[in-house]
Amino acid sequence: MPDVLTTSTQVAPGLDTFYDRVILRSATPRLVHLKWAQEAMLDQKSGSIYKWHRYDDLTDATTPLPEGEDPNAQPLSNISLTAQVAWYGTYVN
Repeated sequence: MPDVLTTSTQVAPGLDTFYDRVILRSATPRLVHLKWAQEAMLDQKSGSIYKWHRYDDLTDATTPLPEGEDPNAQPLSNISLTAQVAWYGTYVN
């Protein structure tokens, strides 16, 4: 029985291509800052700056309290955060 050798020049173009069944994921932006973002709505004609207030973190109490004595008071400090509203967007044609 003669040896039959098939080369790549004898195979039709559609048959020598491997088609993967897994579709590649589209490129999307990774907006990591939105993970911790807080969404807020501004009323119309209320300005373009949004302002938040919060108290600073208290320090940990690491020493035991002596019996009959009050602990030292910690001062609260207020922190203000502001954000300028801006429009972002894009489209595809």
